[in-house]
Amino acid sequence: MRSYWLIDYFPTMINRSCEQMPTLKAVESALNKAKISIEVSAPYFITPDLQDLFLYSGKQRPEMYLSNSVRKGISSFHNYCLESELESGLNKLREDIETGAINEIMENYKNENGDYLFISCCAH
Repeated sequence: MRSYWLIDYFPTMINRSCEQMPTLKAVESALNKAKISIEVSAPYFITPDLQDLFLYSGKQRPEMYLSNSVRKGISSFHNYCLESELESGLNKLREDIETGAINEIMENYKNENGDYLFISCCAH
């Protein structure tokens, strides 16, 4: 989550969201304790045609985050975003969309690791 461009606008929210997410190491450890092994893992990249409106769904559509009704359905905004950060983040995001600066910011966060990781497991 820290490698998602939204952190430029809502750093506290993203960091607070990250605190409750398990690391891959923690997932692997829990699976090992349960005698389950990872057979395959593969990165998954968000595409702009998604219908679900979860946190990453606006990855290529940043204007989505300006919608109060969209944000209300995203747990990170609901649970972890401070009111002061929400206002300043939305103002900065709105300005960057209007000026086109958002495109460079989004480009700076491109990576080959994927937005999510699919893990296929097998019990021993």
